[in-house]
Amino acid sequence: MDFFEKLTAAHNFYQRMYAYEEAIDKTRRAIVSMEKNRNLVIRKAGKKAWPGVVAITVSSYVLSIILPYCCLSFMLLILISAGMSVEAELAEALIPVFFAAFFMGMQLAGLLVSLFYKFKICNPATKKRRAEAESTWYNNNNEQYVQLKETLNRLIGEKQNYLNENVHVLDFFPDGYSDATAIAYMFKCVRDKRADTLKEAINLYEEQKHRWTIEQQNENIRSEIEIMRDAQERANAETQEQLRKIGRDVEMANVYNIINN
Repeated sequence: MDFFEKLTAAHNFYQRMYAYEEAIDKTRRAIVSMEKNRNLVIRKAGKKAWPGVVAITVSSYVLSIILPYCCLSFMLLILISAGMSVEAELAEALIPVFFAAFFMGMQLAGLLVSLFYKFKICNPATKKRRAEAESTWYNNNNEQYVQLKETLNRLIGEKQNYLNENVHVLDFFPDGYSDATAIAYMFKCVRDKRADTLKEAINLYEEQKHRWTIEQQNENIRSEIEIMRDAQERANAETQEQLRKIGRDVEMANVYNIINN
């Protein structure tokens, strides 16, 4: 096997490994997407029982405000109908106590009812709805979900087997020149008739690496210059705004002095 055949085998090895990695990543994303959809469906199903808790809490609060007035009016009406006199001072003393006691009692009752509804009705209903939603989701999507899981395991196994069976194609290349980037560039050089031997291909790759380094350094410098330019522009804008403010203050001071003089 000549140099170009060995380089082609190494290039094909990385191409196949890249294809496996891409397929594995795509399958994993599909599995994650299905799992997110399942969790979303379950969460939505579980939230349907919560409006009852809110409704009971709000209702108890509203009733705690309305009912004291109704009850107090009813009691006064009974006393007056029975011919009993109601002392104004006594009424003024009892009304706040009555309202406070009734208000707190209704709030406590509303809280107890809400807790009872939550733990005895809402939570079991929520669990039931979630279980039903999960069961429905699996009935509709389980076959596809299982297939994706099986595909992922198969791809991982095939990738590992292919790696174990073909990794020897990289033994021909020195350390530092057997990675995917080096193999791809040297393969391009040999394919384009720019190199005929491994030594020539390595030299071309080293030259390209040096150019890539210079380009990266230039890009970093350009980025730093842009950052410095933006910072300078912001500083100039702030300075101009401060100068304008000072000018306005001076102008107002002059106007004040003219008026006073």
